[in-house]
Amino acid sequence: MSDSPSKLCRYCGTEVKPGTPKCPMCWEPIGWRWWTRILRRGITWGLLISALTVGGVWMRGFMNKGVEAYHEMDEVKAALEGALGACKDRPCAPEVQQAKALVDQASEQTRNGKHEAALANLKAARALLLAKRPDVATPPAPAQGDASGAAAAGLVAIAPGEFMMGSFGNSADEQPAHAVSLGGYAIMPREVTVEEYQRYGQEVRQSCPEQPAGSGPKHPVVFITWHEAKAYCEHYGLRLPTEAEWERAARCGSVRDFPGDGTPAGLDRVAWHRGDSQGTAHPAGAKAASACFLYDMSGNAAEWVSDWYAPDYYLEGVAQNPTGPAQGDDRVVRGGAFDSPAESLRLSFRDRFSPDSGRGNIGFRCAR
Repeated sequence: MSDSPSKLCRYCGTEVKPGTPKCPMCWEPIGWRWWTRILRRGITWGLLISALTVGGVWMRGFMNKGVEAYHEMDEVKAALEGALGACKDRPCAPEVQQAKALVDQASEQTRNGKHEAALANLKAARALLLAKRPDVATPPAPAQGDASGAAAAGLVAIAPGEFMMGSFGNSADEQPAHAVSLGGYAIMPREVTVEEYQRYGQEVRQSCPEQPAGSGPKHPVVFITWHEAKAYCEHYGLRLPTEAEWERAARCGSVRDFPGDGTPAGLDRVAWHRGDSQGTAHPAGAKAASACFLYDMSGNAAEWVSDWYAPDYYLEGVAQNPTGPAQGDDRVVRGGAFDSPAESLRLSFRDRFSPDSGRGNIGFRCAR
């Protein structure tokens, strides 16, 4: 009987005797065992690719955490410097001292690559620097007598105190965040309405500007210039709030960028904006009040304040009762409006317009 024919290795072409499991030249499997080579290589490459993918994801996350930590460090350090500067002539509040200790600890953690721990400490320091102060506001007193217009509104008293004004990031004109101390003041709980302005017009023999279609007596009055808003407030022995007064009242001790609880649902609860207003203003006070008993500080109608606008004014670091630049071209407008994107309802967001122009989404409230 003749021997079984030899086989050729499918990889290198070497003649292989029958029954030989591997090629004597290239050591690759012969016969049905050829698939084990593919399987081995597939497993090897799969493990290698998986290891590289997992490693890449981890490295990217590690680097992102590092970048985030460095950015957070810059922002919180700027706020800390402002807070330390505000108390250079007196002992700093315990919150500021604790924040400084956390920032120092975070600096060391960042140098050692412990970015997640550093971020946690920086966020804790941020919260301390913007810590809520108790008793920011007291409810408005009931109107007395037959007073009309703003005099009948019943003002919300805002207690004297310190807060962090501006933003840790966001737009350049909101930076740096800095500590500001204000004396006590009072502010209207709602924006001035159409019927209130019409009553004022009758008293001073001045017509109310034509209002948008669908606007009713309880809607915030708009198309009012800064000069007209100022004259209205002064007629009732009041004034426009300063930009700092407006922001302290709007924040009401909040540590967040947005009103409410900082979530989209929380924003919708207290503010009319582009996402929920159906493109029109609504009656003043239709949504929930803030913790300081104020309505529509964000959204519905944006609001004139008394300050001139300057994009770099915060760099001056005025810490006591700031009133804005001495002169300018535009006046500051705060709060965002019913047609503003949610981003414009940030509590630190600043807008500006000519004091001679009245717009269909800008109203006002008065202070004392």
